[in-house]
Amino acid sequence: MKRKRQSVLIAWLCAVLFLLVVPFGMAKAESAGKPKKIVLKTVTLLKRGHPVNYPIHWIAEQVKERSEGELEIRVVGGPESIRSFDQTEALLRGTIDIYMTGSSYVQTVWPEAIVLPLSRITPTRERETGAFDILQESAKKRGLRYLGRSVYPRGYYMFVNVPVQGPDDLKGKKIRGAPIYARFLKGLGISMVTVPFREVYTAVERGVIEGYCWPPSICDYRLNEVTKYIINHPFYGANILVAMSDKAWSKLPKHLQDLLSQVVREQETVLEKRWRDLWDKELKDINAGGVKSINFSEADAKRYVDLAYSSAWEEVTEKSPEYGPK
Repeated sequence: MKRKRQSVLIAWLCAVLFLLVVPFGMAKAESAGKPKKIVLKTVTLLKRGHPVNYPIHWIAEQVKERSEGELEIRVVGGPESIRSFDQTEALLRGTIDIYMTGSSYVQTVWPEAIVLPLSRITPTRERETGAFDILQESAKKRGLRYLGRSVYPRGYYMFVNVPVQGPDDLKGKKIRGAPIYARFLKGLGISMVTVPFREVYTAVERGVIEGYCWPPSICDYRLNEVTKYIINHPFYGANILVAMSDKAWSKLPKHLQDLLSQVVREQETVLEKRWRDLWDKELKDINAGGVKSINFSEADAKRYVDLAYSSAWEEVTEKSPEYGPK
């Protein structure tokens, strides 16, 4: 009887151990089979809610869904936490892993980025012609991984508070300058004034400057309240790009590198209509806000736009004798 009790007890203990060990082993096997989640930190280029930030959120959603949660791009702040001009340094330091930035914000590290707004072909053609590969090669030398373009095809306009009939009338005018179009302004004989963008409203209002260059989103900053004219001949293209630090890129497994590259490439075309529609709306808002359009003659318009590009390309070949000509 005693032996029978012992046998029952041993059998009961074995059953308990089986119930405890088997699920643990299964969970361990499942855990071993499930890929480890990878999180890439990012910050937005502009303030929260700004439409230009949209692509990084779109990319993050697509990557998370298609990787089934294996890869996540997590937005940890914006320019209030890391200033737009400091985000490239933060990327190279490893504070963030991926970002969407303007070409002017990364030029001190990667001078070839200046060519992005100077391109007169689509992002798709840039990939087909080998321009993308040249940019990627030059970026890698600076510790960056160039993934692609964004916010294509938004461009720049010149806004002025004096009536002009052609490029020659701009000579001597005080226009707020920035590195991206500094040589263009100089070529027009303009007196370039350095003013932080946050102070442009006050500078225009007080007559410190007679104009500035900006994409057609001036109503977002209430600049339409102090601006009289828009020269209706856009120059340059979108200057927003998506990049990673080469260190963060090299840590991704190949299938996630391929996925991320594919998603960034897709948004170049998938979101194009969004930017064209936004651009049209902004131009309508500008006119509705009382800003009048100035249209040059066909010959003057061509001379004006061609100067914008030729003057900037001179700078590219000077700053990057290796890659500029390519």
